[in-house]
Amino acid sequence: MANTKLISESFPDAIDFGFCTVGQNNIRTFTIINHTKQSCSFNFDSSKFHFEPSHGSIAAKSSQEIKISFEPSEAIVVVANAVLYVDEESPRIIKLSAIGKYPYINLSTSKMDFEYLLLGKKATKDLIIKNISQVPAKFEIRKLEEDSFKDNAFSFDIKSGEIPPQASFLVKVKYEPSIVYLDSIVHFEVVCQGGNTIPLDCRGCAMGFDVQLNTSSINFGDILLNEKKVQLLTIQNNSDMPTTFQVFNDKKNVFSFSASSGAINAASTFRLLITFNPKASMNYYERVFILVANHQVLYVDLLGTCHDLLIKPKPVLQNHVDIFRRRVIEGKYRKEDLVQIRQRDTFGSKDRSSALGSMNARVTFNQSEQSVADDSIMELPIENPSQVVIHKELFQELSSPNRLISINVMKHFVSLY
Repeated sequence: MANTKLISESFPDAIDFGFCTVGQNNIRTFTIINHTKQSCSFNFDSSKFHFEPSHGSIAAKSSQEIKISFEPSEAIVVVANAVLYVDEESPRIIKLSAIGKYPYINLSTSKMDFEYLLLGKKATKDLIIKNISQVPAKFEIRKLEEDSFKDNAFSFDIKSGEIPPQASFLVKVKYEPSIVYLDSIVHFEVVCQGGNTIPLDCRGCAMGFDVQLNTSSINFGDILLNEKKVQLLTIQNNSDMPTTFQVFNDKKNVFSFSASSGAINAASTFRLLITFNPKASMNYYERVFILVANHQVLYVDLLGTCHDLLIKPKPVLQNHVDIFRRRVIEGKYRKEDLVQIRQRDTFGSKDRSSALGSMNARVTFNQSEQSVADDSIMELPIENPSQVVIHKELFQELSSPNRLISINVMKHFVSLY
């Protein structure tokens, strides 16, 4: 006996969607079955609920899966009827109902402060997104583009997902800075589809290595011509990671270093031997820069005086160098304030002319400036290391016509103060 069960009877009379998330597509799946030995066509008629497929044909002894979707636009109760039409069968009325609910999420924190982190390290914090509503909540984490600078120091292991009702979702936030001394402040927002939006601010500061020199000035003092003198410079790495350094200095310089580059282990020191090997009786001064990876530029001022039996220049002190550099930084430097080059055989001072009367090129300082400099030596402020002034004289040959101080290379320079 043939099976006479109607096709429309395989579909339920009533379908309740329950709580549905506002702004999200809520889907239910059902199946209609054709028990007959011939194919039949069907058609759904509905205004508020969407059927997929809404019409078609079912082959004999087969079935068809039907998806019903509903997307509420507000939090309301919806009750509607749909009609199923099948060939040679009476129309079947299907009752559909749903309750729209707004999703709502909370964050464990809206401000994530990673504080200070050494460049090259990574830090991770947990962000908990909780769905406190009675419907599923879909979320997405978006970055607010506030300027053209792309700061990619912060990242998320998951940037979107769906949270079941009354459940929580764990997101890992990673901070990995790439630019030293950059204070990163990036604004995000966690958007709940159909619900609320919560701002999320991430902050962190990339720290460079804590590296220091045991001194910023080394004075070799007086040394006899053709002799050498050695001083020790120590580089201290106080960080918990190793780093590298490089000394910018000419290997043939009168101030030579035992190493031009190297690596400093974590919480360790590196010792450099500096040799002062002058070639002429004169005053020597040079600022040598030391570059450390992910650190501000370090420098050390090197001073020394070489004399022989006939010529003994007045020594140059670090205070004289500080006064000159301070004047340059303050914009008070003028050529005539520093030196007056006069082609004569005597200095304005009797003490200096007696010792240096044989020099072809004379270097005379403004006497009023000299007295001020001597009086203010003990009151000099410490120079800001970030304000680096490199005097162009250090990069020019002694015989260059562009030098401010023109001297006879055979008769040597006396002083810089």
